[in-house]
Amino acid sequence: MTPMTSDAVPRPSFATRSRLALLAVVLCGVAGLMSACGGSSSTSPSNAVDLTGTWTGTASDSSGNATVTVTLSQTGAAFSGTGRLQSTASTATANVAGTVSGSSLTFTWTIPVGGYSAPFQTCSSASTGSATVTSNRFVGTYSGSYGGSGACTGPISNGLVTLTRQ
Repeated sequence: MTPMTSDAVPRPSFATRSRLALLAVVLCGVAGLMSACGGSSSTSPSNAVDLTGTWTGTASDSSGNATVTVTLSQTGAAFSGTGRLQSTASTATANVAGTVSGSSLTFTWTIPVGGYSAPFQTCSSASTGSATVTSNRFVGTYSGSYGGSGACTGPISNGLVTLTRQ
């Protein structure tokens, strides 16, 4: 051990270091409990925008344009509902589901066989996308593919959806 000189900083005693270590453990524990009991977190569902309600707007992709009405319900970070798409060629009813974290969300649109009006009732489609959402506006992109029988195959690309809460 080197002798202490007049300009050396005294080292805290073992008891002082122990108390500081214990204080640090207690503070970390309190911070962890606050976080687990509803403290602030950017990915917490409690900070997510509530999507419950009816949203209307437009969607456009490689197959054309449509007006859209979506009715959603939300539990925690998960949301689901139904959508109605109206284009000049067809009307479709979609199942919508996804998750939201803060102002970001991911979603799927699924239109089963029979979900499109004639002459496309043998078609189906599935798309996935992501969006940014505020309390009254939803803007996102999507892509997917068509399925079913007949001329119901091919990609869905360059999708853009913009919805406003009603």
